[in-house]
Amino acid sequence: MADRRGLALLVMIFAIVIVGAVVSTGYIVAGQQFRIGIGGGGANGAFYAAEAGLDAALYGWDRTVAAIEPGSTRLVASGSLSSGDEYSVRLTRVDGARHESTAYYVMVSTGYAHGPWGGRRQVALFLRARLPSGICCEAALATWGNVTVTGASTISGDDVVASSWAPVPESCDGVAADAGPGVVLYGGGSLVEASGGSVQGRPASSRLEDGESNLLASLDRWFAELAADADHRLPGDTVLARIEPAVDADGACEPSAVDNWGAPAVPGHPCLDYLPIVHAAGNLRITAPSRGQGILLIEGDLELDGGFEFHGVVIVKGGMTIRGGRVFGGVIVFDLNRVGVAVGDGARIELSSCAVGRALRGPKLYLPHPLAEFAWLEILE
Repeated sequence: MADRRGLALLVMIFAIVIVGAVVSTGYIVAGQQFRIGIGGGGANGAFYAAEAGLDAALYGWDRTVAAIEPGSTRLVASGSLSSGDEYSVRLTRVDGARHESTAYYVMVSTGYAHGPWGGRRQVALFLRARLPSGICCEAALATWGNVTVTGASTISGDDVVASSWAPVPESCDGVAADAGPGVVLYGGGSLVEASGGSVQGRPASSRLEDGESNLLASLDRWFAELAADADHRLPGDTVLARIEPAVDADGACEPSAVDNWGAPAVPGHPCLDYLPIVHAAGNLRITAPSRGQGILLIEGDLELDGGFEFHGVVIVKGGMTIRGGRVFGGVIVFDLNRVGVAVGDGARIELSSCAVGRALRGPKLYLPHPLAEFAWLEILE
């Protein structure tokens, strides 16, 4: 009996050891599976963050991003998701300036997972984009017609940030340090200052005739490209007595409203950064005592009355008359109708590289496009 009890004890101890080993192995395997799951979740979080970084960088694309030097790399986006996962996006221009109008880029987004196990994933996107045009604007006014400045009016090439901006956009920091010509005359145009009207700049006015035909052709092509992407299209012989920013039911900027030309002077307004392209198919007269911003393209003559103020780029194929209003940015007048440019009743046309830069920052023709094949890949480390 004693021998049997001893044998049973040994079998029991052996069984306990076996069960303990199985349980321990189960705990180890479960722990490994848990860590694998956590690590996989972290890797997925990093991947989603990297993808979000690409979206953020593409959304923030503008002319200044497109114009980086060949071979250079720039941080173009960084941020975090609601999960705490983070991303950082760098853009490298890889074309070596071999193309005059198109550039090629590699955008690399790195996602970082939040949490103790961490994780990092990288994705890349190959892009091409049109390069920004350099034909606008080195002077307050460039024209092929005659210019008359009267009635205490001013055309100024002293680069300014419009005092009516509130707040001054961050993109204007450090601007307004230089000066250009007040008026640049092409061809046989003349300049007349009378009744207290003045032209200021360095120099106040200048005349250029070299390369005139090439510049006209480039301007005409640029005008057509911008007009094709217009946000608002107006028929010929339009008179506008009301221009003001509009918001939808949720309080967001409403770009579909034809009289919404942004809100350059309203702090915190949803349309503060809305800078539309407005194209008029013929003559346009504005009598609204308000403000607008963006790019204004006129196929015919432009008449500004009633103290209207515009921030951005104005290109007129006909002639231009401005009475009592203001333009901050750059104005180009083809004067195909031989109307000339008349500035009177205290009106001002002032060069503002900041206003020009903001206006040209968003045109859709500069947005990047992924290459047709093999545009996206994940970088495995």
